[in-house]
Amino acid sequence: MNRMAKKIRAFRVACLGLMLALFIFTGCDNDNGGAVFEDTKLRTVTEYFENEGNGEFSEWTKLLRASKYYGLLAARGNYTFLACKNDAMEAFYSELGVSGVDGLEKDYVDLLVRTHTVMTGFESFSFRQGPMSDTTMNGNKLVVAFGSEGLNGLKVNQKSTILERDIECSNGFLHILDRPVEPISKGVHGTLKDLGKYGILTEAIEKTGLIDTLELETTEKGTRVLYTVLAEPDEVYKAKGIEDFAGLVEKLGAGNDYTSRDNKLNRFVRNHVISGKLFSDRFKTDILLTVGSSMVKMIKNSDGYFINTQIDDFGNEVFEGANTLDVYNLDMQSKNATIHDVKDVLFEAEFDPILVEDDIIAVPELYGFQVASNDQEVVYVDKVERWRAKGYTQFVYMYRNNSSDHLNCYVAESGWFEYTTRPILKGTYDISFRSGSGNFRATMSAWIDGQRSENLVYPPAWNVPIGRYTFTENGRHKFMLKSVAGGRLSLDRLVFKPVK
Repeated sequence: MNRMAKKIRAFRVACLGLMLALFIFTGCDNDNGGAVFEDTKLRTVTEYFENEGNGEFSEWTKLLRASKYYGLLAARGNYTFLACKNDAMEAFYSELGVSGVDGLEKDYVDLLVRTHTVMTGFESFSFRQGPMSDTTMNGNKLVVAFGSEGLNGLKVNQKSTILERDIECSNGFLHILDRPVEPISKGVHGTLKDLGKYGILTEAIEKTGLIDTLELETTEKGTRVLYTVLAEPDEVYKAKGIEDFAGLVEKLGAGNDYTSRDNKLNRFVRNHVISGKLFSDRFKTDILLTVGSSMVKMIKNSDGYFINTQIDDFGNEVFEGANTLDVYNLDMQSKNATIHDVKDVLFEAEFDPILVEDDIIAVPELYGFQVASNDQEVVYVDKVERWRAKGYTQFVYMYRNNSSDHLNCYVAESGWFEYTTRPILKGTYDISFRSGSGNFRATMSAWIDGQRSENLVYPPAWNVPIGRYTFTENGRHKFMLKSVAGGRLSLDRLVFKPVK
């Protein structure tokens, strides 16, 4: 019996060795996590520039060699490379007032190379309208737009057109542009000012003292600061009879103390800014909270993006007169934001409260990453972006099917968790907690914004009333369940039902 076991082990070792040898000599792991078998006839992108580009990439090669990334791009990998031929580079240098790469600052050279290198290799057939699926080496996403000619009229970041595409190299795919992509090097205010068509809005940002806020890239703790900005070009203001900054102040009745958060101009500017960097492909029908604590209602349908529609007496959306996004000027970027043009002046709007069913587990950190989707797989989570869990709270497993989802967890007697809701319109609501499963043993006390409910959450807890609450401001709220008697708990959603 022992001899048979030894033979089996020897056979397994031999098979493993053969598989390893085949893997080493025939392929390598690519950046996408799959096996790619390398065609030894292919050349790296730098070899293509130097040997097969008919001398048309000598200026681009000089740029690469002047950067600190030449060695990286000459090695194996899986990138998307964007590059320009000599005539485009010479025109670009002329715009900058230099004769060649030697006239550029070293940091700017490195920035240019990073801007034109995407961290994953993409052929053009995988492009879609909107941002690429991965970032450049610079940390930003390039935005692709389709023209009337489809793949033959692709634009990158609105200004650069792809002339030749899908040149395959051993370390990625190369696409040739008619002009370099302008590097993203400034924050919101600097970018709007450079674009040259937002004079009234940029002056409002300056006068309110919000420049520093909108130029900020990281907090003191190192967290990235990201925004979405809805911006009106000057022509939009002028169509409303607002000729300049003074006209905007008069229209708003803003007084003089523009730096006060209570000032109408200050609030107007902050209500153009949404926390988080949203590209147009992420827009959906939703209520978005601005940093000025107003709400922007977004309706997405086949006709485009509608902002701040109203509801008629029959409960129907009224699109006539609503603001809209300019679909031809979406997804502009600063270092810390996406910028989208709007076609009308974005004045603050008021909305009646609406029914909200807040799926308290449908947040990225739970739904996609820290909590596994496989049943019974135990994952321990201590702190995530919109969740806090303490006192031996264990998130056990996520259950999902086509009709429902819920999160099972175990809460000890000293355990609790706190959840930050999605934005809720100000108003009065009856709030209830819904469990996703009858497999429920814990008894919990419920808290909203530090105010304890008179009702306990206890088995079976399919739909437990938390209480009636009035919110005087638009915003997010803290929901906490605190253990009274430990045990298994099934989480699903919070329901906010408006009280008329």
